[in-house]
Amino acid sequence: MPSMSACIKHYEIGFQISGSHHVYSTDGEWDILRGYVGTIPLGLQHQTFYTSNETHNSILIKYSFDIADYIKSEISAVAFNRFYT
Repeated sequence: MPSMSACIKHYEIGFQISGSHHVYSTDGEWDILRGYVGTIPLGLQHQTFYTSNETHNSILIKYSFDIADYIKSEISAVAFNRFYT
């Protein structure tokens, strides 16, 4: 199995345009299907594997702690943290 990775220097939010993959993590496993939007909590070890023959297209946005702090100031830290739990 390839090694797992974890986001520790930035936050991520992704949008799956086509294709699908399965995520294994130290906190469980789940499928990411076409049309899904998802996040990974900071520090969560995870690895993804493609699970379809369809072309895999996705958009991954990585953003800094400064931007996260700004978002928290606009919507509250509690609301922000709901996206990453």
